[in-house]
Amino acid sequence: MRKVIAAGILGLSALAAGAPARAADLALKAPPPPPCNWCGGYVGINLGVDRGRSTISPYESLLFPAYGVTVPGIGVIIVPGQFATLPATTGHGTSVIGGGQAGYNWLNGHFLFGLEGDIDGTGLRMKSASTLSRTFIGGTQTVTANFSANIDWMATARGRIGYAGDRGLLYATGGLAVAGTRLNTAYSIVDPAPPLVVPTPLTASDSHILAGWTVGVGGEWMFDKKWSGALEYRHSDFGNHGYNIGISDAGLVAFTPPGSATVHLTTDQVTARLNYHLH
Repeated sequence: MRKVIAAGILGLSALAAGAPARAADLALKAPPPPPCNWCGGYVGINLGVDRGRSTISPYESLLFPAYGVTVPGIGVIIVPGQFATLPATTGHGTSVIGGGQAGYNWLNGHFLFGLEGDIDGTGLRMKSASTLSRTFIGGTQTVTANFSANIDWMATARGRIGYAGDRGLLYATGGLAVAGTRLNTAYSIVDPAPPLVVPTPLTASDSHILAGWTVGVGGEWMFDKKWSGALEYRHSDFGNHGYNIGISDAGLVAFTPPGSATVHLTTDQVTARLNYHLH
């Protein structure tokens, strides 16, 4: 009996002594964990549609040109320009938008945290018109300001947060948006008779780089080890900014400043995105 017990103890001791070696051997043979599909950096391109809205609110300005009126028995009377305010106007436009993006992702369980930047070119033109009339001796004069609020390019720096599976990702994004903008203004004047005084050039153009904010949502699918496709919607708002809209009597009235307007620009865009992952 004692011999049996002693043999059993020796056998257990041998098993215990060899367990670490076998465990290490199994660990070496165990397959490595699957790679994180969404981790690391990526670069890509995008293409989509951009819809813009412009709200233009002119300040009080000298908008009407001086006008010559012939009064019987008196002769020609020069009617000076007049301070007036054009009504506010709203314009819309749609354009193709396209460019590139780059970013970096971190994964904590299924939760993704990332940073992304992109830059896109667009031909967004938001056109509108504002008309004002005045009546004086000899008839009614009408001035129409034709506006074109343009966005030539947009760039963003954003954060991303989402929920990731092995192949699919749903995310929200938001951050800083910057845009290169222009406001072109062209005036048309309808006089009751040919004017005596020819007004100065009735056009103006002013450009600004604007900073605003952007927010959106998207979905992305990893269709290959290093390639993914995404569909993203974003709304961008560039706030209120002042633009020069020219003045018809600037050359006739000394020290008269150019007319100006407050312009509020917003855009909504949907883009298809193709990314190459660097992991």
